[in-house]
Amino acid sequence: MNLVHVGRSHVHPLTLREDIVSLQYALLSSESEQADSTCDNPVQELLRLSLLMYLVTILNELPAGLSICDMLGGRVQSSLQNIQLHNELTSEFRLWIIFTGASIVGSSPIKGYFLTSAIEVIRKLGLSKWEEAKEAFRSFFWVEKIHEAAFRPLWDSIIRPQ
Repeated sequence: MNLVHVGRSHVHPLTLREDIVSLQYALLSSESEQADSTCDNPVQELLRLSLLMYLVTILNELPAGLSICDMLGGRVQSSLQNIQLHNELTSEFRLWIIFTGASIVGSSPIKGYFLTSAIEVIRKLGLSKWEEAKEAFRSFFWVEKIHEAAFRPLWDSIIRPQ
């Protein structure tokens, strides 16, 4: 994805878009399959929801705060709260999920949860500079042009509140 944005890729944009939309449908349809199964894996559900949020950031078509983004953010919030009780995620991955969620939601209570959670994780990791946080984000799914623009303002609002 990073190469596509700087023009160093032979990937056709329409093909890439079709692949991303196909992934979204696959992730959405896996929800109904999981609802029918007796196996309940909260980490797997959080990963599915997080990837859906990530794909929203990549397609960059839905305006932040659209009700579907808020619904998705609310479900991620519930999953994070459930998993937090069992401490099954690394702090870096949790931070990536939190920033991804905060970048797409518009609902004040949900965004507030993400930003408050981000402060806790940032303190736990001992991060004090944007470059440190950015390095943690790069360990996961990161498209420089998209996520720098979405995550940096969130970082600035947390570190230097207005």
